[in-house]
Amino acid sequence: MITRTVKIAFNPHDSVTLRNLFEDPEARTLWLLWRGNHLVSDDFGNLCLFVAARIRGEKPETADELRKCFPTMHHYWTPSDVKAFSEENIGYFTGEKQVLYEVIAQEPQKCPTTDSK
Repeated sequence: MITRTVKIAFNPHDSVTLRNLFEDPEARTLWLLWRGNHLVSDDFGNLCLFVAARIRGEKPETADELRKCFPTMHHYWTPSDVKAFSEENIGYFTGEKQVLYEVIAQEPQKCPTTDSK
């Protein structure tokens, strides 16, 4: 089995919304694979849970079947992005591949100041 690990700089179990999402294997997979390449807003986790439920119900085995699990008229799921995502990632939803995550420690960042000399 091919495994991909995504590094995240936060603990998803610290947030109720993310905890629910990360406990759902399909939603977590979708979130980890899509989120890293797209700008999203706060409701993205709920949309992942919605699509994950459709994936579980449909049990897609091809990229085209996976593509049909996504809502068609939503700003996150443009047809060209969904098509490319489905073609590249169907194996993660058929069990041929898996995506894991690793929580890494995030160093506190100092903001540069304009009066630094």
